[in-house]
Amino acid sequence: MAPVRDAVILAAGVGSRMAPATLATPKEALPLLDVPLIIHVVAEAAAAGVDRIHLVLSKGKEHLFDVAKGTTDAKQRLMGKRTELSEWMFQPAQKAEVIMYIQEHPLGVGDAISQAIVSIDGPFIVLMADNALIEKNKVSNQWEPSTASKHLVEKWMENGRPVLGLVEVPDSIIHRYGVVEMDGEKVVQIIEKPTREEAPSRLVACGRYLFPGGAREVFDSHPLDIHGEMQSVEVLRSYSSQKGGLIGLNLDRYALYDSGDPMGWLLDQMHHASQREDVCDELMRGIERIRHRIVNIRVEALRPHEEIRPARLKKMVKKITTSGVIHKPLLVDQASLTILDGHHRYNAAIELGLNWVPSILVDYVGDHTIKVDVWPECGKVAISKEEVVAMGLSEELFPPKTSRHILSQKLPSLKVNLGTLR
Repeated sequence: MAPVRDAVILAAGVGSRMAPATLATPKEALPLLDVPLIIHVVAEAAAAGVDRIHLVLSKGKEHLFDVAKGTTDAKQRLMGKRTELSEWMFQPAQKAEVIMYIQEHPLGVGDAISQAIVSIDGPFIVLMADNALIEKNKVSNQWEPSTASKHLVEKWMENGRPVLGLVEVPDSIIHRYGVVEMDGEKVVQIIEKPTREEAPSRLVACGRYLFPGGAREVFDSHPLDIHGEMQSVEVLRSYSSQKGGLIGLNLDRYALYDSGDPMGWLLDQMHHASQREDVCDELMRGIERIRHRIVNIRVEALRPHEEIRPARLKKMVKKITTSGVIHKPLLVDQASLTILDGHHRYNAAIELGLNWVPSILVDYVGDHTIKVDVWPECGKVAISKEEVVAMGLSEELFPPKTSRHILSQKLPSLKVNLGTLR
């Protein structure tokens, strides 16, 4: 079987659905958390073993050519400062030659492929540069490129037939993709952007293709002026009707991250971060902060409503000093800044010379999920929210362990470094 020596990377799209972000940067340069999509895709092509990478761009995206080759000015500035970064970041194409083409007009995937196909003789892979395919549940201390396209090459070497990369997506977004019907490993039907009811499956084309040698003639037999932006789909349908058919390769080991629209991209970013050991804990803490409206409040602005126990305060100060972090926020009435829960943490912050303390602001009086009761043997039978706020606004304090607040959910755990609170 003829080896696959060429990869075509398509990065010529307008990016209208990602506007206004794409007014400043191409969507192919958007980072998946911290690694730009163009680096993900170029590295994936290089990892598939190709000798040449044909990069199809539109006007204004020429700098992506330098990123792919590893010849940017930033590379020289950062290599010495960020020695922990993988060499793939600075040289995503590795030893492969990178060749640039400019698609003058946005006429679809088929036309973009045709820009480069005149320079290719044998089989080649095609990668859309506006998404990334990342292997699921892979643990590594160093960044490594996706091997999704490498699997397409391996499938080609097995049977010598064109290959279409597939992933399964939820029903809610199936209308964005070309959906396939399968018979064994062969694609028998492609329906472009169907409704949920029309979709024959949840398997969709994920922007990874392998075309055999002679593809130029097949594209020419399905001209752009007849098929328009559906040209590439018609070419795939043509292959599926031939003897041997079009092979559909389910890349179920990989998660698809698609920069198709801003909200979807945000959710993809969060999912990717949740799968990375180096940042997942920080992400979850950040989500907790957002969900609970955790903010840093000036210590002197807060109003306690009851006294503390000195022995417990001493233990609290020791715990915080030893760990170097605040472990739990205060619960604070947003209207009066009365402390509802966390008096010992508040007083520990004062002793430690902190200027700020992490707090959850609540609509104390209006939030009926927050209940207030009294601790046994405090000397009171009952207490109201209004009494708590009034005490906070006064110059007096209730004795320790007077009010007892009952919440619908526990206060979240934190790890806020003391240095950020001074």
